[in-house]
Amino acid sequence: MTKRIIYFLILCVFMTGFVGCRVKENLPIAVLHTEYIRNGRVALYAAYDKSSEQQRSWTQFSIYREKFEEFEFRMEHTSQTNQEFRQIYYGENPVTTKECEIFRIETPAEDEKEMQDSSKIEKTLVYRGIKKGDSFYTYNKTHQPDTKKRVYVGDQCFERDYLPYIMCSFPFGEKASVTLRWVNSRVPRQEETTENVTGITTVLYLGEETVKAKGKEYDTYKLQIPILSCTAWYTKDAPHIPVRIEYPTTMEVLLDWNEI
Repeated sequence: MTKRIIYFLILCVFMTGFVGCRVKENLPIAVLHTEYIRNGRVALYAAYDKSSEQQRSWTQFSIYREKFEEFEFRMEHTSQTNQEFRQIYYGENPVTTKECEIFRIETPAEDEKEMQDSSKIEKTLVYRGIKKGDSFYTYNKTHQPDTKKRVYVGDQCFERDYLPYIMCSFPFGEKASVTLRWVNSRVPRQEETTENVTGITTVLYLGEETVKAKGKEYDTYKLQIPILSCTAWYTKDAPHIPVRIEYPTTMEVLLDWNEI
């Protein structure tokens, strides 16, 4: 009986170690050309329903480089049902998501908008993700008390929903694919599991194509991002800005940008 217990304990230790190693397996560092993520870029995108072709939302996208080897994406997203402000901070060497904050904006009533001081518009933090060491923590603040998740990510990870924007730094002409670890800071409380907070995806280069966006033709590189069921087209000319991003039911197109 004693031997059986000992064998059982040894087996438990072995299986625990195996699972731990599998979860904590590091990926090779994904090398991206972040010089194409340029300080001061501002771009405006519109999202359309693919079946009805009606506009569903618009997003103003900006890039800031205020610290050495760091950059920030800021996105103001407006739809018919909500308005959000998103900040995603990245570090370089290696490039990785450091923090993601998603705010809900309380829009003033129509008759109060002209009187509203923009600096006083209320922003409520609803989701937050932050990388600490080799772990990534997500905080869901839509309920009380806040919920918190911790997952192992190693040296590098990328906020999932913003992969189409950061992939302007894909090594076009050098590699046919890039495998990376994604994280998701925006997970509904009732669905939070380790599996949908992080995972691995391979971004695939699909070749060159001429596409139209708002009546203008662009010579582009085409990428597929499987985790988002997404296809995206980027200008062949640097800085390879995304001009069209297609999802199963929606499509984002570039309306205008400041050519930075």
